[in-house]
Amino acid sequence: MEFRKYVFPVVLSAMFFGSPLAMADEDQAVKQMAEILISLHHHASASDKQTLQGIIDNASSSEADRIIARAIANVDHKASPADKEQLQALINDDSTPKDAREIANIVLNLNHKPSDSDKTTLQEIIE
Repeated sequence: MEFRKYVFPVVLSAMFFGSPLAMADEDQAVKQMAEILISLHHHASASDKQTLQGIIDNASSSEADRIIARAIANVDHKASPADKEQLQALINDDSTPKDAREIANIVLNLNHKPSDSDKTTLQEIIE
């Protein structure tokens, strides 16, 4: 019984205080991917690929962030067919956060580089 008395407050604190930290990491990953896409021409640079690999390897990154980061890292003028399938699934999933869904849509429809309207959307995500 004594054990429960101490564990419950710790678990409850982790739920309330841990969530904002996880959301901050996710927001940061989405902003990093938006910044990479704004300057993308044909494929991600070596330093961009390092940043994307960091998102993929980060335990606090969401599955959506990992899928999008992997797809951006794999871009060679456009997203690969396998990545397009996963991006479309994210877009169709209502639980995918709005900004992640918008980035997934941009990557899905990418043709060498983001369009001017895509860049406007990406800039709004960054701000």
